[in-house]
Amino acid sequence: MTSTQLQEQVISKVHITEDKDILEFVLEFLKQTEVVVEPYIFTTEQRKRVDISLEQSRTGSILSEEEEKKLTDEWLEK
Repeated sequence: MTSTQLQEQVISKVHITEDKDILEFVLEFLKQTEVVVEPYIFTTEQRKRVDISLEQSRTGSILSEEEEKKLTDEWLEK
């Protein structure tokens, strides 16, 4: 069944339903599934940290997960 066919069936059922509880439930359910994408606003400090991380990535100044684990293990043994 296509999305269009499903939509038509749902609309048809909603149109014939007179039960207020069911209609409220469907409305609330559909509201919860709405995707609201609001941009995240970085603070000045967060933006600086992101910029530093991006620069480190560009220059190769980053550790692999394995390297980081090895260094952490060595540090913990001391």
